[in-house]
This record gives sequence, structure tokens and C-alpha cells, in this order.
Amino acid sequence: MTNILHQEYKKILDKQGFISNEDLKPLEEILDNHPKLIDSKDTKGATLLHKCAISCHTPWRKRLLENLITRQANPFVEDNEGFTPKMEAARCGNNTAYQLLSAYEDKVRTKELAKALSALSVLGSLLHTTSTVDMKRKIGANIFLSDVAARLMGSRQMGD
Repeated sequence: MTNILHQEYKKILDKQGFISNEDLKPLEEILDNHPKLIDSKDTKGATLLHKCAISCHTPWRKRLLENLITRQANPFVEDNEGFTPKMEAARCGNNTAYQLLSAYEDKVRTKELAKALSALSVLGSLLHTTSTVDMKRKIGANIFLSDVAARLMGSRQMGD
């Protein structure tokens, strides 16, 4: 059953042109029942977020973009050409989508940074309160924590 729905979803994504108003209800029903499909790609590597970023000039397309953001679609997914949805919006001159996606990316990054800082804070306080740990171990652990933080922020992919 999931495979059939996935195929239906792909058919909508792979259509020539952009998602139409008639596609909206079936898309929402599929995403309601199978939320993991939200970041599925078409043959060019574009997700629904990419397609909305290119063409959200009509009110229902803007609503779909907002709906995808509410459903936490990954704003950092790149298509086959290496473009994220926000980059596509900029490339196409779609200021509305660009602004929505910029604010969404900032929100996602802030949330991820807060998680990383919280984890580092807990680990740091454990190191600080552990009296049996010698100085070499503390220094090594701090270097490790810095490396973990850098990796978390450097290789940011939502959903990983």
C-alpha cells in the first residue's frame, strides 16, 4: 500500500510543469497519512518545497508552501543541481517564497543550535563536577566537545 501511495506521490511530483490546484487535496491526503514522503524527490531531485519555491505566486501555492513548512519539510535538501528550495526561490525571483524559506531556515537552525548547546552544556557540567578526572582528560574532552559541535553545525541535514 505504501509503495502504491509513494508511486502516486511521485506521479504528481514528476508531472511536467508545477503542482496545480487540483493536485493539492490528493497531496495533503497522502502527506497526512504518510508524512515521511514530504521530502521525496522527483526525477530532477526536486521536493515539493523546491516546486513551491519556484512558483508560489498564487495564493493556494503559497498555502501549500506554508503547509509544508508547518509539516517540517527539510529546507536544506538539494536538488540534482545542488540548489536548496531557498536558492531556487532566489534564482526565480520569488521574493515571497524566499522570505518564508529564509525565516524557516533560521528557525530550524536556531532549534538545532539550541539542541547542540544544551547537549554540550550537560556534558560540560559533567566534566566540571567530576573531581576524579585529571586535567588531560578534561582538555581532551573539551577538544572532543568542540569537534562534536563543529560537526553538528557543519554537516547540518534535518532529519539525520
